[in-house]
Amino acid sequence: MPNETIYVGFSTHVGRDWKWLVSWAIRKFMGTPYSHVYVRIPSASIGRDLIYEASGTTVHFSGGAQFAEHSRVVKEYELSVTPEAKVAMFRFAIDNLEKPYGTCELVGFAWVRACARFGWKVKNPCGDKGSKYVCSELVAAVLEDLGYDLGDELSSLTPRDVDEFLASKGFPAR
Repeated sequence: MPNETIYVGFSTHVGRDWKWLVSWAIRKFMGTPYSHVYVRIPSASIGRDLIYEASGTTVHFSGGAQFAEHSRVVKEYELSVTPEAKVAMFRFAIDNLEKPYGTCELVGFAWVRACARFGWKVKNPCGDKGSKYVCSELVAAVLEDLGYDLGDELSSLTPRDVDEFLASKGFPAR
């Protein structure tokens, strides 16, 4: 069977509510035009895009149309995966559905980055090895499940780190 395509995308929240304020703060902190990372999985069999993400309060799937109502896509990387890898990715996704969002990890990012400014490499003090997820940790776990080594402790990775990893591997972006 031929390989299939999935996308790792970067977005920002639209609208003027508290989520927009959090999105703005994350964008300023990272110095990027995006605040969120997700996996988009086109499904020919149902004629829909599935968005796999950690946002709000949980890890969940959203429909592409619902995602577009509150998000502006900044860029997406195209990844070719075997049908077997796609099935394994769905198993990972289903096994991690409804896990809570790792709000504390966002605070931990600030600690990791502050220490990095002094040349200290520290782990995210709120990292919990997959019992909770923020968007970048979840997408990094998906990428690792697909066989990519992101090298760092996943709970310390930001969306910018995931972006830089994908760019360094030469994945096509659009």
